[in-house]
Amino acid sequence: MSDSVFEGRSGNGFSLGQIKFEPVPARKTRQLSDYVYESILEKLISGQLDEGVKLPTENELARLFEVSRPTVRQALSRLQADGLVVSRKGSGNYVSRRPSTSLLNLNPGEGAISEMLKSHELRIALEGDAAALAAARRSSAELSNMKDALDLQAKSATISKQDVSRADAIFHETIAEATRNHLFVDVIKSLTEAARNSWVIWTKLSSHDYEKVVATVVGEHRKIYDAIERQDPDRARSAMRVHLSTAVDRMLGAADSGA
Repeated sequence: MSDSVFEGRSGNGFSLGQIKFEPVPARKTRQLSDYVYESILEKLISGQLDEGVKLPTENELARLFEVSRPTVRQALSRLQADGLVVSRKGSGNYVSRRPSTSLLNLNPGEGAISEMLKSHELRIALEGDAAALAAARRSSAELSNMKDALDLQAKSATISKQDVSRADAIFHETIAEATRNHLFVDVIKSLTEAARNSWVIWTKLSSHDYEKVVATVVGEHRKIYDAIERQDPDRARSAMRVHLSTAVDRMLGAADSGA
């Protein structure tokens, strides 16, 4: 099956020459929308699609990828949710920002970026409610374990990155344990590896000083901890959702300079 090509246009459309969109493979190992999402994401990261560029219409993308319009619409919806594409009523979809090109340098493998972002979507929904339940149900011992994990993370200047990453995981897993619901514990622990991969990517891609990165995360964790300590479920839920949403934004927006 040959590649499909979208001819570059001037004006509000493409001005980048020819851009290839490979049709979805006949043998599919993932959802069709994942292939479309990943393909467009890679073109954003690589710079083939720059900020302000208008994407092909849904009909054009469906033809190029050889999929249905609902499949294209699902992929575009995820790109919009990630803050990478914006829909302008009556005009079409435009690139609103580009993730760091360094994401491609990590060579994470087919679908890895897409799966990592989907994992964060699940974490935002799940761990926000987990934090709320933890605020209502936590014990003094669990609160102490959260504090210990925070204090360990804050020592990033004197401990290894692996220890900092593990402290991050312990903080989130202890919150899950404080829900008194083993299903939260099982699912959140299963997401720990994806969370640690995201941490590694952020610390590799960011042009900021590593200790500043950790300090930012610790600051967000402290807001979650404070809400749980005060047994304020609404504040705990909000602080956790902000923390995880900001983590995605940091990863996608990591600067190229110094990365």
